Amino acid sequence: MTHNLSEGAIKAFETGQSESFQIPVLQVISQLKEIVPAATSANKMTRFRAIVSDGVSSINGMFYHFGIL
Repeated sequence: MTHNLSEGAIKAFETGQSESFQIPVLQVISQLKEIVPAATSANKMTRFRAIVSDGVSSINGMFYHFGIL
């Protein structure tokens, strides 16, 4: 079963899951705002990559959970 992004977003909205659907994205954005300035120094870059990777995994997992991907 394959859904495109808009179908999944509409489905999440219709089932009352829109709030939980949006929260992880906002958390990832707030994390990125915190660490992007620090990531300019080389010793912070590994942590930056790890958090970005975690964020992408969280978003992908959320999409999968709601049947979007």
